[in-house]
Amino acid sequence: MNMSHEVIFGDSREVLDQIEEESVSLMVTSPPYFVGKEYESYLEDERAYWYMLGDVFHSMERIIEPYGKVVINFPDRYANAKLLGYPVEVLYAHWFNEMLNTFDLWARIIWDKNRVFINGATHLAAPSNKTGQMRVAPNWEYIFVWRKHSQPQAVPKKAIEMTREERIAWTDSIWTIDSVTVNEKEKGFKLAKFPEEIPYRFIKMYTEPGDLVLDPFAGSATVTKVANDLGRSSICVELNPVMKDYIKNYLDGVDVEYVHDPSERLEK
Repeated sequence: MNMSHEVIFGDSREVLDQIEEESVSLMVTSPPYFVGKEYESYLEDERAYWYMLGDVFHSMERIIEPYGKVVINFPDRYANAKLLGYPVEVLYAHWFNEMLNTFDLWARIIWDKNRVFINGATHLAAPSNKTGQMRVAPNWEYIFVWRKHSQPQAVPKKAIEMTREERIAWTDSIWTIDSVTVNEKEKGFKLAKFPEEIPYRFIKMYTEPGDLVLDPFAGSATVTKVANDLGRSSICVELNPVMKDYIKNYLDGVDVEYVHDPSERLEK
């Protein structure tokens, strides 16, 4: 089986223009949450954050294949003190729908992070809190799936490799998956790693061997690792150059082409 993997270090807003039209079967990503992380420092404010996401996700119309899927994991920022009281359905979902306006909302999943304690609620849960203002903080995140609206074309058939047990469990809208409990620091930047089980499920559900999977916010390039394990090709794009050594170590043994300057890709 022919597979190829690229990890491109650069800005997705530039790199995605280089990807062949309708070549990507699945995009699965966990974009920056804009909650004060070091790797978000290039974004001046909330407005810049949404413009950036818009530029990235608008590109999906061109590069996703007919009936291909876009999967986005995002948090309920209600846990963030600055946004207290504004749940995700108000803050996020309508923005993504506008960015993906040629896609149909296909699935909504609650990722139960399995008893994760929310740091933002620590002071409220402390025994010293006598105010009667206990808050039930969310220990879940959301994963939404959009399908490219491609009528009147016929829905393509794919050689999906799922067991009966997987089909039953994964079409339930609540997924209990342990989060990554220990995130290392790489050259001063604290990682926010994606559990491998999440891209694993979507790659098996929505692609067949040889298909191309994309993550425009690669982080540690978990999508490339999982795609390789499942016999799919991948493109991962990571803006933060300090991640280069970490990704190479993490993907040790995977045949990956590393592109350190997006302009190199255009010259081939």
